[in-house]
Amino acid sequence: MVSQSWTFNSVPVLADHHFRHWKSVFEHLTGIQLSLERETFVRAVLQKRIIEKGASCFENYLHLLLSSPAFSRPEWEILFDRILIGETRFFRHRPSFDFVASYVRDRLRNQPGGQAFVKAWSLGCSTGEEAYSLAMVIYKVCRGAVAPATFRVVGTDINRTSLDRARDGVYRNIDGRGVEPAMAQAFFAPQGAGLWKVKDIICDKVSFFYNNMLEPATSSLLRDFDLISCQNVLIYLQRWRRRAVVRQLIPSLKVGGVLIVGAGDLSGWKPEGLERVAIADIQAYRRVF
Repeated sequence: MVSQSWTFNSVPVLADHHFRHWKSVFEHLTGIQLSLERETFVRAVLQKRIIEKGASCFENYLHLLLSSPAFSRPEWEILFDRILIGETRFFRHRPSFDFVASYVRDRLRNQPGGQAFVKAWSLGCSTGEEAYSLAMVIYKVCRGAVAPATFRVVGTDINRTSLDRARDGVYRNIDGRGVEPAMAQAFFAPQGAGLWKVKDIICDKVSFFYNNMLEPATSSLLRDFDLISCQNVLIYLQRWRRRAVVRQLIPSLKVGGVLIVGAGDLSGWKPEGLERVAIADIQAYRRVF
């Protein structure tokens, strides 16, 4: 008897073997392992999407996802937007941002004559909090530099909806999202109804782009970075994928540039071409060749 993925009241039921197949494809495309705790949520997203598309059953929907490029590419992006809901905040790991300030200060001091320039990348930026946090820290360092200095921050993510929110730069309840009063006054403008917008002095220095971290960075925009922050991203990947992502990031760093990852992300592994920064509270690596 053929198993069914559709009930008599027209509510799709995802057979376990079909769901496991879908999960394996999802992981192949994103590198992200879906935890058991999120399976109920993900199944609900898929069931709703099947109804929206008017598919007769999950088997038909899955067949289209796997065999029809015209259908699958935009459809996968919709699923990414709905499933990959990033949890983030401003200045999420304070020791890392203290290190960024110190590193940028030294970087500017050691650059040759003329206007110094710092370029940073927030990988897996979600709704933009980390990218803007980097920009605020670097802005303060550049303002205090002896010689003229400027900077650019690039934020990338696979979730286009999150990127749209990041470009808007509008956030609610920023005091509860890691922003101290002095930083709020310096870098945010009140919008009413509890909303705050990142000021243009920061927004003008930050750009957001779609990028899948599993794919090599072919764009010239994703080259020659002094700093790459990849925190709260690698933890969702299998260990071998974490290492593959880091190997792909190394060519995007300048020699002397640093890669910051989450604590424990690369435990027991020394990436070739990188050396560990000797600071206990953070996990950062400097490119040496």
